[in-house]
Amino acid sequence: MNRNARSLLSLDMSRRRPVIAACALVLLGAAAPAVSAPRGRPGYAVDVLRKVGGEPSVAVSPDGRTVLVTGPASARRGLHRSTDGGRTYHLTPAFQRFGGQDVDLAFVDSTRVVMADLALDGSGILVHRSADRGATWTTATINQDLYDRPWIAAFGETVYVAARGFDQVSYLYTSTDGGQTFGPPAVIVGTEASGPGPADAVGVVIQDLVVDEVTGDLYVLKLHTTGIYVSRLVPGAVPRFDSRLITREWTDIGFNSMTVDPAGTVYMLSHEESDGVLASVLYHSTDRGRTWSAGVDVADSRDGGSVFGAIDAGPTGVLSLVHLRGQGKPNTVAQDWHAEVGVIRRADTDRPAVTLVRPLRAPIHQKDICGLGIACAGGQNRNLLEFISTSMTAKGVVHAVVGSDGPATGDSPSVGKTGVTAVVFRSR
Repeated sequence: MNRNARSLLSLDMSRRRPVIAACALVLLGAAAPAVSAPRGRPGYAVDVLRKVGGEPSVAVSPDGRTVLVTGPASARRGLHRSTDGGRTYHLTPAFQRFGGQDVDLAFVDSTRVVMADLALDGSGILVHRSADRGATWTTATINQDLYDRPWIAAFGETVYVAARGFDQVSYLYTSTDGGQTFGPPAVIVGTEASGPGPADAVGVVIQDLVVDEVTGDLYVLKLHTTGIYVSRLVPGAVPRFDSRLITREWTDIGFNSMTVDPAGTVYMLSHEESDGVLASVLYHSTDRGRTWSAGVDVADSRDGGSVFGAIDAGPTGVLSLVHLRGQGKPNTVAQDWHAEVGVIRRADTDRPAVTLVRPLRAPIHQKDICGLGIACAGGQNRNLLEFISTSMTAKGVVHAVVGSDGPATGDSPSVGKTGVTAVVFRSR
């Protein structure tokens, strides 16, 4: 177990939770680019969105037409929205109400989208809803004392929101009317009778929330001091959760990531450490999360450690992957961090084929990266926070977004986390 386990579970009150030779730079609100477009490499187009903040998120509609990008800073001004598959972005009007912390997005269908937005004024979680591809929004509230990153998922008219409360208990809220209203929460807890998951729900960190778009099965990815677990919702008059252990190996350096492909195979990407080098390790389950494969290092940590890995499923057995690649040093040491994005094929086998590209030649971050939430202190750098994001369409088009405060975007880490730029990659 990671040496920071106790700190993570007791102090993680954070707002948690790589191209052509010349690419067009999108600077919203400006008549012309203020800096030159970053030069990329074949395979991915690059867009730069200013003042998005750390932990940027990207979501793509099922038809691939609408792409939404947001972060804790940009949420106050609206969303970065594209209706041409990510070729151009425009800033939507600001929300009438916003929390501006820990935002997560999910498309219900190709026109409807929901967004969870953590408020810091005692309002709990704001659930924004749009029926016109993110052009306009209405807002509902889950008014409970919640302080950790909310996660959102949708299946038809059912919308799920999961978050951890001030009482350290993990809650699942369910709406059956598209996110307009939510019933009382269910405690996300496994029992010894339903599997080897720990019975104690206190101190759990929710890492991800995903839904099988074919069956509607809902999976909650959780981190305990004893390992990484998945809890599958078992519907009923009294909802319960079948909780299973995925791995006892983990390292506190960004959120772990989960996704489900069209065949129902569930995947989990964890952050692990071996001989002092950070790795992105992929696991898969073909029986609805009951049993899991051995982990495979899909980042090949021999090329340098990786952090903040995220995955998303496209066609069966195919995943998108994005992470930050270091220089083989511990994350607590200042070094060049590069954004890498790519595709994992045969992800549902024990020998996945991984293709990674570094779209930007220059690093996006040159300081250390702290993974201890608000416990970061003594000069530890947390500008990028703990999360990056990727989305893959059914046709295999990859979108990914990372935060940058480095040379790749002409930024400086002295600006702080609210000055972090979002870099969006789109496969061609």
